[in-house]
Amino acid sequence: MEEVTASAAWKSKLSRLDPGVLVLLLLPWLVLIFSSAWIYNAFVGIDQWIYFGYFLNYPRYVSEWFPDRYYGTRLPWVLPGYVLHALFDPKTARYVLHLGFYYIAVFSLYGLLRRAIGSRAALLASVLFGTYSFFLGAIGWDYVDGAGLTYNLLALLCLDRAANSKCPRLWLVASGTAVAAMFYCNAFLVVFLPVLPIFYLYQVHQGFTRPTLFAMLRLALWGGVGVLLTTVALGTVNYAVGGGFWFYAPSLDFVRSHTSKTNPFFAPGWHWAVRATWLQLPLIALIASSLYVVVGRLRRTFGPRDLRLFFALQYLTYAGIMMAWHLSGGMGLQGYYYNSYVIPSAFLAIGCVLATRFEGWPASVYWLFLLAVCLAFAASFKLTYLGLAVRIREFGWFPIGMVMGIGLVLYSMTRRRWPVLLLILSCLWLCQVVFRMDFPPEKSGAADLARVVESAKLVRAHTGADPLKFWYNANEPLGAEFNAIHSVYLWSWSMVSRDLPAILPAYPVKMGDSGVILTSRDDALERANRALSPLNLEARLFGTGKIDRDNVQYRLLFFRLAAPGTAEEIPLTLTAAGAAAMKLDPSPSSEAGLFPIQQWIYCKYPLTDGHMDVRPDGVHVTTHAGRYSYAAKFGPIAAVRSGIYRFVLEYEHLDGALRFGALSGDETHWLVQPSAAERHGGNGTREAYAPLTAGEQAFLMVGNNVGGGPEHSSTFVIKSLRAYAAFSK
Repeated sequence: MEEVTASAAWKSKLSRLDPGVLVLLLLPWLVLIFSSAWIYNAFVGIDQWIYFGYFLNYPRYVSEWFPDRYYGTRLPWVLPGYVLHALFDPKTARYVLHLGFYYIAVFSLYGLLRRAIGSRAALLASVLFGTYSFFLGAIGWDYVDGAGLTYNLLALLCLDRAANSKCPRLWLVASGTAVAAMFYCNAFLVVFLPVLPIFYLYQVHQGFTRPTLFAMLRLALWGGVGVLLTTVALGTVNYAVGGGFWFYAPSLDFVRSHTSKTNPFFAPGWHWAVRATWLQLPLIALIASSLYVVVGRLRRTFGPRDLRLFFALQYLTYAGIMMAWHLSGGMGLQGYYYNSYVIPSAFLAIGCVLATRFEGWPASVYWLFLLAVCLAFAASFKLTYLGLAVRIREFGWFPIGMVMGIGLVLYSMTRRRWPVLLLILSCLWLCQVVFRMDFPPEKSGAADLARVVESAKLVRAHTGADPLKFWYNANEPLGAEFNAIHSVYLWSWSMVSRDLPAILPAYPVKMGDSGVILTSRDDALERANRALSPLNLEARLFGTGKIDRDNVQYRLLFFRLAAPGTAEEIPLTLTAAGAAAMKLDPSPSSEAGLFPIQQWIYCKYPLTDGHMDVRPDGVHVTTHAGRYSYAAKFGPIAAVRSGIYRFVLEYEHLDGALRFGALSGDETHWLVQPSAAERHGGNGTREAYAPLTAGEQAFLMVGNNVGGGPEHSSTFVIKSLRAYAAFSK
């Protein structure tokens, strides 16, 4: 009797399980069987590889190499990527990260639509969403749009659960967390934020009554707790690795500085729309949603607090925002990476428009129909380059969109809907085949990723206090791959030139700069030095690397710029010369001698807001609050021979920013323009290269370096100072 009861209990539990969950769990793997290209970065573009660089090197980027770059402030995307790449190999980390966000997005959409249109119709819409090429493109590459749309969907789901829960507090906190993460992925998404509290109030309002007021207060309080907790957690992590606690400041500064400017990539007019295949489904959804709302209101088919009406109006709002942004000169419609943010709301609206009483279908018919849809849309990625698809592509996406639009009009007006549904799905499938998003070539994604990772590791192993500068020719056969490797290290912030041997005026080079040449040619270094000769510089190798895998070969040549005609660098030591300047002599050992810390001199100002204290563990410096004020100097020191002198300052516990350079012996001008460092509790080194003639004197100087915002003091500890020289032959 007990066995029968247990068996019945298990059957009861199984009957309550939602088979749609299993379908959606298997769906991305079905798509991956037909194509795995969507889950890898293409070599076309820059930004996705920049974020991949943060996945590999987040702490050093925000604390040392690239502080205050807005890319590194998008922590709800950067941190999961960094943690997973620290735990797993790059390929495994990639699958865990992107499929994790895929599942959150798809299940959030499914959960929202289940209450609105029923589980079977919601499952069909979720399958279409989960196989849509532009969604897969957004969720599969390393740019932030996939994370932003995922957090948007998650916030909607949490608010929906809160509105229908007897204990909404945890759901409201979770919604606040998702809202904060959405905003911190891209500040642009603030334009969509007002829709979220409206969605909650749409479901709980009872007119202008006390319960409605309490609901608004609950939302503000507990949602605010979620936002605050997320902000504090992200700020704490960023501060712990050497960045600033208010991690999002660079993003807000970027928005403020670019809001009034016209985007240089904006194309006026509408000629660009012919190739904008990513607009096809949003445009169809716009037409369908508009008609759906009008017909529904006329027929009075919407009930009170009807989610179908809200989702249609939500999409119309999002589409209106994007069109208004475009008309004001923004990239909302022209950039598919911004269009990604409206994809979820488009499918929420389409799901409501296409809602059919699937519950009336026999189970076998429905599941066979859904299986056919899953297979057809997953297999569509294999058919893109067939001859028929290529010929259809020549006609453009508009005719197919018109047929689909007419189908949606008929669908809203006819009672016999299933033939029209098949027409609409056929058009959507044809769009998927002919006008899908471009992905990397099939079967090359994993190999491309492995080579980029190997190259990035070689670059990291040869990088010192400052990031290396990249020099390569983008027109070489492997130029696109070189560009991707360069982008891992933030592209324009680590540039010599993409047209080797040319040197770009916008990216000047100087003595002591370190860099890497990416090339498949044997004469690359010789060509580089011919270009450097007029600048009285030459590239000297300090390391090499070679990539040889998957029938792809190229070299990485690590160089440092020196003056032609100088010998190899040797360590120096400091010797006293009575009351005159201390002399820089060759060191009798293989190590450079430490400069005596007692010789540091505090730079006095009328203000008394700074000080210097020499202690056994180093020179403790608090700079004046002046933006670029001097803090402490060492010298005078004198060169014993002509050559290129390199001074290395080691510091600890930097809170703020410092700069380190060399002044002339009479302190009237800079011999070496100071190089800056910005850290929060971090340690590091700064280098200064100075061409000195025999007997020439100099002062080494450290000072404050507050680049923007209010002026303030910086603090740090000078641990050591050393010198090296490459004497003229």
